[in-house]
Amino acid sequence: MKIRGSKARNRKKVSFKRCNLGSGQEIFFNAPDSDYHIAMDSTLETPRPHSATIVNPTAESSPSRLSMTVVVPCFNESESVQRLSSKIQELVAQVGRQQETVDWHFLFVDDGSSDSTFDDLKSAFGNWTNARVVQHPDNRGLIAALQTGFQHCATSWVGVIDSDCTYEPSLLIEMLDKALCGGYDCVTASPYHRLGSVENVPAWRIGLSRVASWLYRWPMRNKLTCYTCCVRVYKTSLVRECQIRTSGFVGVTELLWRLDQAGAKIGEVPARLTPRVTGVSKMRTFRTTINHFRLLGSILREQLSK
Repeated sequence: MKIRGSKARNRKKVSFKRCNLGSGQEIFFNAPDSDYHIAMDSTLETPRPHSATIVNPTAESSPSRLSMTVVVPCFNESESVQRLSSKIQELVAQVGRQQETVDWHFLFVDDGSSDSTFDDLKSAFGNWTNARVVQHPDNRGLIAALQTGFQHCATSWVGVIDSDCTYEPSLLIEMLDKALCGGYDCVTASPYHRLGSVENVPAWRIGLSRVASWLYRWPMRNKLTCYTCCVRVYKTSLVRECQIRTSGFVGVTELLWRLDQAGAKIGEVPARLTPRVTGVSKMRTFRTTINHFRLLGSILREQLSK
């Protein structure tokens, strides 16, 4: 495998320890070996899953091989695309040094950006034979962007990273390794793990996140240190049809709750959370806090009704 400049022309492979594994908008762009035609149904509304028709998608892995798609939601991230490209190339280089293989694919979801994010993503990744860029005609929120990614995913595993790279994308290697060797259905990153860390992030914001995770820990079967981080690895079959009622950032926590209640085995790995280097955060703290309390109230009602 080689990377020339910002373009990766071959498949990216990763290895792990040996384990026993018991009126819609149309977007066209060209990659070296195939054309993609993605017709997005703009009549669907958040937070319902989005349907899409994909004609001539990138060739996927053989059913006998493990494979993972990395979904990267983006909204007005034109300032961050260059750094994102660099970080993903570092990830590709790291997984390429391993011995056994897992096929890696990348899916970038532009969530109705008003800046040049979509064009910048196509410029950075359009020539990658294992990458695609799709676009919402309007902004639908984080969880809706992830659901679009899940629906387009044809691999057995799906990972999620944030476009600002406040968590290192290379975490996905450790997370998938843990999932495969430990029999987990989902693995999430946690800066609050005893081996994790938080660097130069406002104390009040970390305080709110810690309190939320402490409150969510009470009703969850899987006892974790963080329930709000979006950087995760999932079995694709579990998340593709998962119905999420909460929109935006809090929908990521509801997704974990739904998996937990469905009996999924969920683990976590320690992570280092750093501040943004480019762009600005799209999270509205007050609104997100209120939505967390609403979700907690909904969870409580569900628990009491059983």
